[in-house]
Amino acid sequence: MPVAIGDIPEGTLRAEVITHAALASNGGSAAYGIGTDAQRFRMPQAGIILGCDWEPTGGNQANSKTASYRQLKLYNGSTNGAGTVVLGSLNMSATLASNNTRAMTMQTNTASLTAAAGELIAVSHISVGGNDTMGTVLVAGVFHIKWRPI
Repeated sequence: MPVAIGDIPEGTLRAEVITHAALASNGGSAAYGIGTDAQRFRMPQAGIILGCDWEPTGGNQANSKTASYRQLKLYNGSTNGAGTVVLGSLNMSATLASNNTRAMTMQTNTASLTAAAGELIAVSHISVGGNDTMGTVLVAGVFHIKWRPI
């Protein structure tokens, strides 16, 4: 769903950032942006999530495995952080150079991308397949979340 500034009423477009530290190949799954996490992003008003990019900032994300990789997800954590509605995901099964971005594949159902005021938008990662130094390592990075008020 490509969106240009001219397509948005009044040209309003917001972006939020959630950062994370590096993770070894045997690191456990984690969620960012919920609970007491200082980087949580609570919707200040109702909006629609337009997209999310991930950017490795701690070096190149060197992945050469399609059977073992990190899966990154953007989800709506509801108002209490317990929600599990997946908004988008990205399988990190290919190399990505440091300070470049790769877009998540977002839900095609626009209604699923709508978030109410007060809901937490969070990110998570899990290992898919077995631990592998060329697949399930995750370098430090940044999630860029784009949304607009509705």
